[in-house]
Parts: sequence; structure tokens; C-alpha cells
Amino acid sequence: MTPAAAELSAEAREVFDGLTALAADACDAPLALISLADGQRRWFPSDIGTSVMDAPAAVARWAQTAAPDEMLVVPDTTADPRFADSPFVTGPPHVRFVAGVPLVTAAGVVAGTLCIMDRVPRALTEAQTRALRVLGRQVLARLELRRRSVELATRERLLAAIIDSEPECVKLLDRHGALLMMNPAGLRMIEADSFDQVLGQHIHRVVVDEYREAFQSLTEQVFRGTSGSLVYQVTGLKGTTRWLETHAVPLRDEHGAVTALLGIARDITEQTRVEQALREREASFRALFEQATDGIFVCDRDMTFLDVNTAGCAMTGYPRDELLTRRATDLLAADDLPRLSQEVVRLGSGQVLTSEWHVQRKDGSRFIAEASAKQLPDGRFQSVVRDVTARREAEEALRESEDRLRRAVTAGRVGLWDWDLQTNEVYYSPEWKRQIGFSDEEIGNTVEEWRSRVHPDDLPRVLERLDGFVSGTEPAYEAEFRFRHKNGAYRRILAQGSPVLGERGKPVRVLGSHVDITDRTELQMRLLQAQKMESIGRLAGGIAHDFNNLLTIINGSADLALLNMPREHDLRGDLEQIRLAGERAATLTRQLLAMSRQQILRAEIVDLNAVVEQMQSLLHRLIGEDIQLALTLSPEQVHIQADPSQIEQVILNLALNARDAMPDGGVVTIETGRVELDEAFAADHPTAIPGPHVVLGISDTGAGMDEVTRKRIFEPFFTTKELGKGTGLGLSTVYGIVKQSGGTVWVESQPGEGTTFRIYLPCVDEDPRRAQADTTAAGALRGTETILIVEDEHALRRLTRRFLESWGYTVLESGTGQDALDLLAQFDGTIDLMLTDVVMPGMNGRELAA
Repeated sequence: MTPAAAELSAEAREVFDGLTALAADACDAPLALISLADGQRRWFPSDIGTSVMDAPAAVARWAQTAAPDEMLVVPDTTADPRFADSPFVTGPPHVRFVAGVPLVTAAGVVAGTLCIMDRVPRALTEAQTRALRVLGRQVLARLELRRRSVELATRERLLAAIIDSEPECVKLLDRHGALLMMNPAGLRMIEADSFDQVLGQHIHRVVVDEYREAFQSLTEQVFRGTSGSLVYQVTGLKGTTRWLETHAVPLRDEHGAVTALLGIARDITEQTRVEQALREREASFRALFEQATDGIFVCDRDMTFLDVNTAGCAMTGYPRDELLTRRATDLLAADDLPRLSQEVVRLGSGQVLTSEWHVQRKDGSRFIAEASAKQLPDGRFQSVVRDVTARREAEEALRESEDRLRRAVTAGRVGLWDWDLQTNEVYYSPEWKRQIGFSDEEIGNTVEEWRSRVHPDDLPRVLERLDGFVSGTEPAYEAEFRFRHKNGAYRRILAQGSPVLGERGKPVRVLGSHVDITDRTELQMRLLQAQKMESIGRLAGGIAHDFNNLLTIINGSADLALLNMPREHDLRGDLEQIRLAGERAATLTRQLLAMSRQQILRAEIVDLNAVVEQMQSLLHRLIGEDIQLALTLSPEQVHIQADPSQIEQVILNLALNARDAMPDGGVVTIETGRVELDEAFAADHPTAIPGPHVVLGISDTGAGMDEVTRKRIFEPFFTTKELGKGTGLGLSTVYGIVKQSGGTVWVESQPGEGTTFRIYLPCVDEDPRRAQADTTAAGALRGTETILIVEDEHALRRLTRRFLESWGYTVLESGTGQDALDLLAQFDGTIDLMLTDVVMPGMNGRELAA
């Protein structure tokens, strides 16, 4: 026995102090102590007559080697070399006599020493020696009692810890079912927050009503001395119901009487749920087995039928009882029997086989059966059998239909596809493959091949349409999507499909077509773009026409005022600002009219090379010093019929556009040439007309643009510049001028690769004829003739009249065509000239002039 190192309780110290005092009194010694050893440490639970904190080292060494019955007696410590140098001898308390008995356990372990000491040499009497031995045994007995108490407490704590950590419920009940003890797992099962909440309570209160009688019977059985088990339900204090499985045993006292029921309960709620689900699944499987429309057969190794469902009986014409007395070989056609043994061997290797058999019914008729067979884990064989006679007949009819269809479409350009929904096999016709650039051998016949070529953005929508069609929610399949060509480009495909129905009215395969509608779609898009441009142009042109009338009034009124105003007048500067703003607005109006192709062109024969050369110095100044201008002019004659000022406007707009695309500098290249546009070019450029053309190309080395921007650059008011940095009319003006001049404009650009604009204008072979500049001074424009003005805008009519009258003309005016006719009928003089607006309400200018 080894004493615990922990301090003794006050009660234990009191006992040891009493034994120490008895030893001192019995031996007539002033000093006495109990020294205990705990590993490397010695300690003193009791001492009399001294405040020492350690015993003489010699006593400790002697105690470790002493025999159980050996006693230490040192009459004079100064004469004993073991003690002579001890501080106890040479110093306080100046011990001269020592006697002690070793405290040796039954296991032979030295637990310590009971020792008495005196300050004078002396000896022990025989009675004192016996008394010291008896007291030593008392100390040892007390130590052994303490050891057993500690071990018992340790076992009790260990048992409590085991019970508390046990995941299953551990409980003690009295014979009435009252709770005496329950571990935390059990408390959780009955949803009790603490044991105090249920101590002494009857456990029956949480047992579900239908199980209380059985639980009471189990309790009575245990108290009769017999163990038992029970599966039952409890409803916790918070309302949760659980399944428990409990094992109960009797707990007996020392006389064998049953004093309590010890129960261990396991929560089997999840297990019960799984078992119930398994039972339900087995019942469901059996129901499916019986309700399946395919025949299901189970055979042993000898091919004797062990089980068959209702569909199997109906399929073969045999009642179930009769069919279970037969073997599979009794139903198979003779021609199929030789391969049956081979199929059985393959099934034994774990393969799942699907094959066709000719089966004979009870009435002697035959049908074609498709059987999917496998070997079950217990060695039996299971086959799922379907009558595919109707399907095979339909497939034969389909093959004939396909042959006719194939011959019908051979000369066409429609790609065909045939998808078997049951096998997932698909067929693509040679034309289907040719549409995307492949020969018949280059591409596989798989659904994945098709799926991988549909544009990722289109695939979800196409699959949704296809799934709806296959599932029967859509009556037909039709989808338009982008499809990847062998060269990586995407073609636009129109796909359509029709179902081939099986015996149950469900689609078993789909026959469809692929039509490449890329060209048609592009033409439609171009038409829509042209219509959009036309609509915007009409709107902008109408606005510009009305705005032009207003500007004519503003600018004309400003001119009249300036003509009659001295140069030193205070308001002259304001009028000049009005005139300048009016001119800027007029320029914008002319751009709108050019974009809408409604401005009046003064067409003449123009040498394109000469126009470019004349603009060279202007272009150098406009594009800046950090941009190089390169000219590549054709040595051939490049004459066109156009308004030279408008061609200059086109070149200017494109040069400025190139400049803005190169903020860090670069090269602008202007080139001219003659080309012959053929039918193929006209097909790719719908606005082009085949024939000889002059081409004007303007290229830059700027940032380029993506496809989205490229498709919108000619739209009025579209700009990629910051707000306030552009009107968005520059390129739309170019487009309008070129179209009104009978030409075509085309742009080529990629991000990071610059931009090239190419303008194609019809070529003419005549020499340029430049109009002679009118050198007549404005001040010489005077006359005495009579002029009739017809204009529905009163302010404009008044302004025109003022100008003409200031030059000496006689002016008559009218607001409508009908008023003008009435005026002519009443006027007796001669009208030398009529100025009329073209667009007027009622009668327009052309009708009036006619």
C-alpha cells in the first residue's frame, strides 16, 4: 500500500494524532511522530512534541530495509554512526534516543514508520515495545481503511462516469415504476432537463398508452426475479415520440431479494423508421412487380420458373400456378435453344444481357420477346421481358419509309437525322454532315456530337424544346439555333422533328431535318437593319426639313438686320453671334438631311484622285502631327458622278473618325482604285450592284472594334465617345451620302487590328466638267420682274419677300397652292417667275407647277 499524497481529512488527522499521543504516553517519550512515504516524498500526518518537518534520514533508510517484525531501538544516537551526524542529534530537538516500528503492508510495501524519541539516552521496556508494535498495527489498519475508502470512491466515480457517458439509457426503478436513477442519455430520451425533474416520478407517464400494460408486466416480471425485454414507444416531456428497446434485469441485495429494476434502453427510432421504410419498399416493389407492364420472370439454375408477375402470365397465356411448373426451355422456340446455355454461362459471370427470343404462347402462337436478364446474388436468374413484335413490324415499315424518303431527299439540300430514343442511337445523313463541312466518314453518329456543336447560349433552350417534345408536352419539335461548322464558324440551323410512336403511343424515335438558314437569316437581318435605318432617316429628315425652314428664317432675318445695321452698332455683335450659331445649326441640319438621303445633291463628274489630293493639306492639319497620312492613289481613271462637296464630307468624316481611334498616333491610309463587283460580292453585300466601280478605302491602325459595335456604327446618334464629344452623326452621314450617291459602304475591323472603310461608287468614263463659279456679286442681283412666292410657312414667306423686294423685284405671295391659282386667275399682269415650296398641305409644289 502506498499512501495518497493528498492531505488527510481533519477526521483522519485526529485519529493519527490520537495514536501518536498513545505511543508517546505508553513509552514515556516526549517526542513521537508518524512518518509516511509516498514515492520519493516523506510526510508527517501527526507529530507530538516537535515541530520538525522531516524525520531523521537514518530512520527512513532503516524503515525501507527492515523486516515486518523488526523494530528499531537506538539507546544513544551519539554512539550510533547512523544517527551521530543527523541534525536531529546535533541540533534541536537534540534527540539522544530513537525507537520505531516499520509500517509494512501485507504486500510487503513499507508505508512509513511510527517513531518515538527522547532527549536522553534510554531503553524500552518489554511492555513499551509491545505497546509500540500494537499502535503501529493500528496506524497500518487506519491506512488500509483509508486506501480501501479511496479505491471504493474511485470505483464509484468510474462507474458513475461510465453510466453518465453511456449513449444508452440506464435507469433504476422501484417495484412501482418510480425512477430511482437515470443517466443523462436517458434524460435526453425522455426530454428531461435534469434528474431532479423526474426523481421519484413514475416512468409510466412517458410510456405511450398502448404499451403501458406491457411495460407494467415487464416490471412485475423483473421483480419476480426474471429478466426481460420490451420494444415500446415513449413520448418525451416536450412532446417527441421515440421507439425504445429495453432490457431489464433484477437488482438484488446481499440476501438475494430484488430491490430494484436495472434497465438499459436503446433508442431504435431510426432503426424502426428504416425497417418500416424497408417493409414499405418491399411492398412497393412487390406492387411494382405485379403492376409492371413488362413480364418479369424468376428462374432457378435449371431454368424452372420460381416467380412470375401478372404481365408475364398474360404475355405467355399461362395461369401462374401452371407456369410455375414449367421451365423456360418449354416456351422457347427450338431455334433459340442452342444459345440458351451460352447465355446462362455469360449471366453467371455477372453480365447483364439483353437479347431477343422467339417465345411460344400456350395457344401455340409466337411473339418476339426482348429480355433483359441478370443473375441475382442468391444464384437465381431474373428476366424482364417485353413483347416487341409490334415494334419490329413498325421498324420494318419504317425502314421502307426511310428508303423512300432517302431517295426523295437525295437531290435536295436538307440534312436528315434519325434518333432512336430507346437505344439513344442516332443517324446523320451525308447532307447533314456536309452542311457543317464534314464528309460522311469524318464525324460520328452520336447525340453528343450534335450537343457539342450547338452554341452554348442556345443549348439550354434547344434541350428544353427537345425534352418537352420527347416527354409529350410539345406536339412537335422545331428549334432554330447556331451550329458550329468544321471551320469554327457558326451556321444558323432550323431543325424540325416528327415522332415515330411505339405500341403504347409514346415516341420511340424521332425523324428530323436540318436546314441551313444562315444566308436567309442574314438577309432578314440586313432587311431589318435597312428598314430601321430608313425609319430613323425619315424621322431625322422630317425634323431636319422643318428645322431647316426655321433656320432659314433665323439666318435670313439676321442677314437682313446686318445689311441695314451700321458696323459700329451695339447690337451688331449679338446679331453676328446669332448668325454664327444659325450656320452651325444649319450644318447639323445638312448632316441630318445627308443621313436621311433627303438633301439636294449637285451631281457632276468627279475625279476621285483629284478630290483626295486637293484635301491632302487640310487632312494633315486636321489629323495632327502624330498621325501619318499615306496616300495610295490609283493610276487608272477613277471618275464618279457625285456631289464633290459631299464626297469631300465623306473623306473628312472618315479621316476624323480614324484620328479619334488613334489617340496615341498611327497611320491613316487613303487609297483609290477600280474594281469589278461580281454576283458573288453582291450576294454578300446586299446593297451592292454588280459592275465596274471606283473604290475609296480609308484605313487606320487604331484600336478597332468588336462585332457588336461594328453592327451599329452607321446608326444615327450612335457613338462610342464620351458625352459631349460627338453627335453620333458622322458615320451615319457618310452612310446617307454614299447611299444617295448610288454606292455601298462596307467596314472591316477587329479589336486591336484597326479599321478599314471601303466605299464602292459606280464608275463613269466621262471627263470631269466643273461648273463655272458664279462671280456675280450679291449687290448686282437686281431686277424689275414680278415673282410669285408660294410658301405655307408665313415667316419664311415674309422673309423671302423682303429679300426680293430689297433687290427691286415685284413680289406676290400665297400660302397654299389653291390660293396661288386663285391669285393667278385674278392678276392681270405677267408673272415672270414662281418660287414654290415642294411640300405643302393640300396641293404640293410639283402639282402647282404642273
